[in-house]
Amino acid sequence: EGSDKPTTVSNIIERLGLTNHHRDTIVFTWWLWILCGWISTCLVFALDAAGEDNGAWVRGTSPTERLTIHEKSLLLPFIGVLGGLGCQLLGFGSDTYGRISMSLVCVANGAIGLVGCAVA
Repeated sequence: EGSDKPTTVSNIIERLGLTNHHRDTIVFTWWLWILCGWISTCLVFALDAAGEDNGAWVRGTSPTERLTIHEKSLLLPFIGVLGGLGCQLLGFGSDTYGRISMSLVCVANGAIGLVGCAVA
């Protein structure tokens, strides 16, 4: 073609246009965002259930294991900071190990967390 432009992934994608692979990746990413948001919401509900008066979770635990309002108010910002650091680690991991590998780690981590909440 005689072009001095180097062949890069961006140039190849621009020539191919939006392929089925791109559409599948977009849909996969949307579902991953939805599920991650759902898991985050479940965590807040689990914390609420852990401190709710006369709830099944509270009746099944001793008073020393129950979360107070003060403990929950300290825990939620800590979770936010940890989530912010986790985003940086996920970005580094996706650049190093690949985006699909890190997405699988996220899904597995969410599944472990949900099972942990269900068993607790």
